[in-house]
Amino acid sequence: MCTGYDGSHRWRDLHKIVSEIECDSCREHAKDLMSGLHDHVNAGLAEDIYDEKNYLKFADEVACVKAAYCKRSGRC
Repeated sequence: MCTGYDGSHRWRDLHKIVSEIECDSCREHAKDLMSGLHDHVNAGLAEDIYDEKNYLKFADEVACVKAAYCKRSGRC
């Protein structure tokens, strides 16, 4: 389901912004999240996933945070 749009320059900009976060632990976490988000978009477009191990970690973290939010907000 490739769109034909080449957004690589935008992704490069986003990855660069995240790499410039001053806090070391925040930067490393954000870099993993950005990579996971990028892979999530690629997966949705039926394109290759760059880092499968990190993508699965990203998906698990999103599911965990969603479950915690759901419970806190009384939605589940």
